[in-house]
Amino acid sequence: MNGFISKRTWLVLFVLLGGLLAAGCFGDEDDSDDEGQPEAGEYLEEGRKWLGIGDGARARLAFLDALEIEPDNAEGLYGLVLADALQLTDVVGILTDYVCTVIDLFGPNQTNAEGDFDETEVIDRVLQILMDGLVMEVGEELIAAADALQATADPKYVHQGIPVVVRFVLRDTMTGEFDRSFLAAAECYARLLTGITGHLLTLSFEMDISLVFMVGDVDFDDVMTGIGDVVDILKLVLNDSGHPDFLIMDDQGVELFRSLGLMLGNGFDEFAGTWALIRAETDEQTDDVMGYADLDGDGVYDQGEPYFLPYFGVLDAEAMNVLDALVGASLAFRDAFWDRTVNDIDPANSNPLPLSALNPVLEVFGLPGFIPDWLTLPVGDWYAEPDPMAVRNGLQELIDLLDALFPGSGRFE
Repeated sequence: MNGFISKRTWLVLFVLLGGLLAAGCFGDEDDSDDEGQPEAGEYLEEGRKWLGIGDGARARLAFLDALEIEPDNAEGLYGLVLADALQLTDVVGILTDYVCTVIDLFGPNQTNAEGDFDETEVIDRVLQILMDGLVMEVGEELIAAADALQATADPKYVHQGIPVVVRFVLRDTMTGEFDRSFLAAAECYARLLTGITGHLLTLSFEMDISLVFMVGDVDFDDVMTGIGDVVDILKLVLNDSGHPDFLIMDDQGVELFRSLGLMLGNGFDEFAGTWALIRAETDEQTDDVMGYADLDGDGVYDQGEPYFLPYFGVLDAEAMNVLDALVGASLAFRDAFWDRTVNDIDPANSNPLPLSALNPVLEVFGLPGFIPDWLTLPVGDWYAEPDPMAVRNGLQELIDLLDALFPGSGRFE
């Protein structure tokens, strides 16, 4: 490979750089008084100001300064959780825009028009920096701050307006009281995002991306045949002799991978636990950022009363059914990812993941719940004794089972 970098590559990097600057990922200038160290309260107020304009990165720096002075300051800890959640959302938006830009500019090709430069090498390096240096670091910081707050009696934070910006579009403004349930939701978000990112960092994803683009040609009018065609495409990806390391872990990723099962299990647990915390609330709900609609005004949650969430507002009956199905599935995933960890619910017995737990989710979206009860994955084994080939082999086993259940059209074999 020579030193040539195409104009399209520079354009992608320019778009990425602009996104990082817009998200405030490079921090802020030091505004402290050289003649005296500001008090923690000054940093808290500065952090509140940055939250008010949706700048999670600068708010994070301010709250970190406050916590350096007062490490147990509850307002600083909750402010840091909110700032980190905003910054994670910014980074996800940047990653999404970056990948979309790459797809739009480069398409499925592995090299540029001249055939002498591998665009994916630049892409991989940039994604690694973003995921390792931002998602993992900020996510782990959020989790630590949330854990510290969960140990307190009544963690709360009140703000008059925090904009929620997703991919540089204002989606909502969060106003009111952030309480324990919102804290659990933020920690769930960080755990799942960090856990997924950790997998991306430990596994090789070098592949022929043109095969992924073939999914766009699948005809899903016949759902079962469409699933079979997707399975055939996955078989092509796994059996591609040009990329034999796809989904194989390097030795340096083994220790991180070992912890990821517990990380994801805790995330699924907190997803289910968030709604239990909401149902347990007995305070006035109208000033909460997320809670339940107390339709009969009795001050407690009653079966059938809907939740309200940022961006989504008050959930209708269909959305509540989807949420209930997701909670049920998350508990099954939690137990499987906890298997053979310190949180194992039944240490004496194996607890594989029953993929049939997804049937209720499929059904609420109008699809048939076709997954048989016997189709399970030994998730706990993967993480308890990490094998560089474990994920690839597990996916191969699943594909073989699905291939027997769903014959495709033969177009992608």
